[in-house]
Amino acid sequence: MNPVHDVLVVGAGPAGTALAIRLAQAGLQVGLVEREPEAALRPGECLSPEALPALAALGHADLLDDSTVARRCCGVQSIWLTSEPVFRDYFCERAAHGAFLERRVFDARLRERAAALGITREDDVRVTHADFADDGITLGGRRGEHPWRGQARFVVDATGKASCIARLGGARRQRLSRQVAVAARLPRGGSELADTEWLLIEADAQGWWSGATTASGQRHLVRFFPGGDGQRTAPQLAEQLQRTRLMQRYAGADELAAAQVQVLDAGCSALQRCASAHWLAVGEAAIAFDPVSSQGLTHALGATDLAARAILARLQQGRLDLLHQYDRHTRITLGHSLKGLARHYAQCQPLMAAG
Repeated sequence: MNPVHDVLVVGAGPAGTALAIRLAQAGLQVGLVEREPEAALRPGECLSPEALPALAALGHADLLDDSTVARRCCGVQSIWLTSEPVFRDYFCERAAHGAFLERRVFDARLRERAAALGITREDDVRVTHADFADDGITLGGRRGEHPWRGQARFVVDATGKASCIARLGGARRQRLSRQVAVAARLPRGGSELADTEWLLIEADAQGWWSGATTASGQRHLVRFFPGGDGQRTAPQLAEQLQRTRLMQRYAGADELAAAQVQVLDAGCSALQRCASAHWLAVGEAAIAFDPVSSQGLTHALGATDLAARAILARLQQGRLDLLHQYDRHTRITLGHSLKGLARHYAQCQPLMAAG
């Protein structure tokens, strides 16, 4: 039988690992459980300046000083119903820069810090059932080809959009929008904007594009189709790229046509309940934000403190009020995000109608 933990965190991405570290620093015995030994590659991720205070509060701001983890992002250069690029300069707005993350390296560094605190980690575990009782939670499933069992006083769901633990606990997930992302990773290039320190955004009649160059020099070019419809093969995307004004200065149609592409669900979805007396959901397990908001990782890191305080209050004092507060706070954040998205995408309607 596995040892009993105070908290088992299911999912070892940034949201789950950051919360595990925070709980271990508070003196709890914490275990990380991960389905995949190493997370799948993700499109380039940009941290806006709003995320930096949360990262600093968690004690991990120094990660951004590592040139293998991050490179500076000056802001957003976009063509969104404009004839020329519009620049949103982060430093002018907030006296701080953002950061392009090398996600695989960033995630690995966080996990190293978790291990240094004595947080145990089990990989290749697929949780399939859970028994939620007042005296503790028992999780069951498979580790590779063998049965697996884990016990804890509390469980954190950090399983992304699967929301595995929350669903086993009776919560329902609601899809709020449909959007498909088709991502290509291109090597270091010699195009005009290949090494830009700006996050590139361009909208057109079918959707929008983003371009981000990570610390390794790899370019991440992503095509988004709101509503989920669109031509998704690399040659089809290359043809569309030739009709852009900004993005074709970032990547060439010929190199995109030859690239491998990854089709991802980029729609917004959320749990209708994000916490109970036995579990709490963080990161995309709670809310998968629309990528245009650049809000996902920022919210995951920013919510860590309230999530940790709610769990500590539950385990140390038997209080549920902070769990309820965490749930309300998460749903309020989602509501504000959806209102902003409605205004943002409303601007696209004339463009899409023209297309």
